[in-house]
Amino acid sequence: MRTLFISGTDTGVGKTLTSGLMCRHLLNEGFKVAYFKPVQTGAQELDGKLISVDTEYVKSICSDELRVIEPVIFKLPASPHLAAAEEGVEIDIDALLQKAKDVDDVDYLIVEGAGGIAVPFNNSMDMAGFCQKLGAELILVCRANLGTLNHTFLALSYAESFQLEASIIISGCAENPDVIEADNLKMIEAKSGGRIIGTIPLLSGLDTEDFSGKNTPEINFNV
Repeated sequence: MRTLFISGTDTGVGKTLTSGLMCRHLLNEGFKVAYFKPVQTGAQELDGKLISVDTEYVKSICSDELRVIEPVIFKLPASPHLAAAEEGVEIDIDALLQKAKDVDDVDYLIVEGAGGIAVPFNNSMDMAGFCQKLGAELILVCRANLGTLNHTFLALSYAESFQLEASIIISGCAENPDVIEADNLKMIEAKSGGRIIGTIPLLSGLDTEDFSGKNTPEINFNV
């Protein structure tokens, strides 16, 4: 089983969309796939029950063959450490790691982190550390537009401090990029050692809290 950990340069960069598209791509290729969002913050209430919006979105764009491992859920839309503290609990990292390790009979386990790569679960564990503990391959989602170079290069350097060599997926790519975006892609390609494994176009009107499955493209990733 290959474990792919989807992280990002910041919040809202497109991790959930990427995770769903990655799961769908691998399912379409005939692989057995499981998806796991260890901690969901900003959970929403549906029919009197808190749900993981990210998990529901990924399910909505994939076939029923996708296996889903349910996350730990918190209501506050904040970093996991704060969302947990607001509810008076501490996140059990060992239990989360065990959930991932207990997955069997799949070819791929797609694990989606929360926020950016340095966002903490608690005072002793962040997303990069969790990826390292899992022994997962890191996939870093970054933006295409102005400002991405600083965020992406810092995230790559942080990953390297954990001995993680990140593959890159660039989200929000314009159909006809301007000179800035074209150069951003060129610079990220060079900085990452050519490890860009996919790009996702700029999608107007996409809402990952809409579980209808509409407006999601077919993307092939080089994994």
